Amino acid sequence: MQLMLCGGDPKKYQEFINSNFFSGYACGFFDAALQYSGLRPSEDPQVFALITTGFLYLFNKNQDEAVLHSGRFLNEQDNPEFHEPRVMGGSEYFDFMDGKIESPDGLSRHFHQKI
Repeated sequence: MQLMLCGGDPKKYQEFINSNFFSGYACGFFDAALQYSGLRPSEDPQVFALITTGFLYLFNKNQDEAVLHSGRFLNEQDNPEFHEPRVMGGSEYFDFMDGKIESPDGLSRHFHQKI
């Protein structure tokens, strides 16, 4: 839903989708969903596989896009441009599921601040 609110210039949208911010936020969101459901495996390779599955759905089964974004889960965790949005995505997921916020909107807020 958040991505639907990020309309506008296709070039800026594509740059945003390819950013560490987007990948970090989505990885955090997917990881939080696994934790919240009690299905999160303890090993990073298994978590990576499930996060990749989330990106496959997000990118309409485009494996290259899915692996590109989920690969950042393994390679960019120490990068603040990935880590900070990852924490935001996870926190927003938990806050939404716990009824603390009406809608997670960190992606769309960040996108519109960059335009």
